[in-house]
Formats: sequence, C-alpha cells, structure tokens
Amino acid sequence: MTTPKPPSRNLVIASLREGLGVEDIAVSCECLPDQVRGIVTELRSAGVMQTIRFDPPRGAPGGLVA
Repeated sequence: MTTPKPPSRNLVIASLREGLGVEDIAVSCECLPDQVRGIVTELRSAGVMQTIRFDPPRGAPGGLVA
C-alpha cells in the first residue's frame, strides 16, 4: 500500500475554519490523520493558527445551535 498524499496547507486551514477536526479532514482528503496533524503542528509553530478566523457553525443564525 502506498502512502496517501497529504492535503495542502490551504485546504487544512479552510477545513479548520469550517469547524472540521483532524479526523474529519483526513477522511475528506483521503489521507492519514497523522499527515493532517503534522500540517496543523507546522501551522501552530509558524503562528498561522493564531490568525485563523473560525466561522460559526452553519445552519444557525449567530452560530448558536439549539
């Protein structure tokens, strides 16, 4: 079995903004969770995680889910 290609940093950032977790991103990208975790670690060490604006959950005004 070959190692799947890791997702791009931009895709990981966009997915995190939408509220997806590492496992969710890995499933949607057909890659390994460790690959996603590695990218998240790189983003944290580069200070990118602190600048990400997270969107409220979809489907509810104001981001509140009943």
